[in-house]
Formats: sequence, C-alpha cells, structure tokens
Amino acid sequence: MPDDEKKKSKFKAVTEEVGGAEKTPEVLVHEEKKGVHDPSFIVKETNNITPSDFKKDKGVFLKFFLITFFATLLAMALAGGVYVYLTGTKGLGAKLASVTSTPLPSESPAATPTPSPKVDFSTFKFSVLNGNGGIGVAGAAKAIVEKAGFKVSNLGNADNFNFTDTVIQTKASVAESAVDSLKSALSAKYSVKIGSNLDSASAFDIVVTVGSN
Repeated sequence: MPDDEKKKSKFKAVTEEVGGAEKTPEVLVHEEKKGVHDPSFIVKETNNITPSDFKKDKGVFLKFFLITFFATLLAMALAGGVYVYLTGTKGLGAKLASVTSTPLPSESPAATPTPSPKVDFSTFKFSVLNGNGGIGVAGAAKAIVEKAGFKVSNLGNADNFNFTDTVIQTKASVAESAVDSLKSALSAKYSVKIGSNLDSASAFDIVVTVGSN
C-alpha cells in the first residue's frame, strides 16, 4: 500500500511539472489550429467605429472647413468693396464740388461785324482844286472820283500850287466808307494823304486838292 501511494505522488508531480512547463512553438501552432488562444493577446472590439464612419467624419470636416473659408473670403471682399465704394464716393463728391464751385468762363459769341449802311456818294457836295498849277489837273481828278460814284459840283484852283501830295479833306459827318473809297480811287494815280477836317460851315462836304505827285 505505501508503495502505491509513492507511485501516485511521483506521477502527480511529474504531471504538474509537465502542465506548467513553457509551451513550445509546435504546441502553440497545434493549439492555434484547435482554436485555443491566449487570453492576454485578445483585443477587445471597438464598438461603432468603422473605416466608413471615419471617412464620413473627415468629409464633413472638410466641407465645414471649405464653407467657413469661402464665407470668410466673401465677407472680406464685401467689406473691402463697401469701403472702396464709400471712400470713392466721398472723393468723387469732393471733386465734383470743387469743379462745380469754380465757375467756368463763358464763351462770348464772336462779334459779327455790323455791315455799314450803304452810302450814296453822289449826295456829297464835292470840290476839286488844282494844287500844282498844271493844265487840266482838276478835270483829270474829277473823272477819277466820279468813276468811283461821287459827283463833283466845283472845279477851281488852290490858294497856292506848292502841293506835292493830293490832300483829301472832309467834314466830320462824312462816312468813313466814303473816305476810304475816295482814297482808294485816287491812289491809283496820285500820292494821297488825309488832311484836316473841313469846318462845319464849309460850302462843301469833300474837297480834294491835287498835288504834283
């Protein structure tokens, strides 16, 4: 009986030693094939987290970021536009005020010359005098002035024959156009100059004294 107990205790010790021994790779592979796993390597499943959920969250964040970014840009652009509009309007208003406050010089219309009334030269009392002593001098001058429209009513001699230039004398009432026309006609043959005005009591309106030149 004591011998049997010794055998049992020896067998039990060997069994415990074998049971607690380190597992070899062959044993681990065998256990893995049977479905035996070490509880220390088991990772608990993460509930409600899948790759598709992560992609959804990433897409929502990206959309929110883009919307916020573009909304900020739009707000900045609007603010800048309002500032430029207000500043530009004020500056333009000041410029318009300065322009309108300065009166522009009005252009006066070009003065059109008033046509001189047509003068009837034949109405003037006309006298031609010989001032150089030559024969037929007064008659030659008479022909010239009458061709220009005047009517000579008197021929005579001057106080002396020392006139070199032909002198035209008129009353102040004689139109300037008549004087110009008379001078133009006589200048074709004589050296002409305008003398002093005749007295208002003179018997003639125009007196021409013919000189030697």
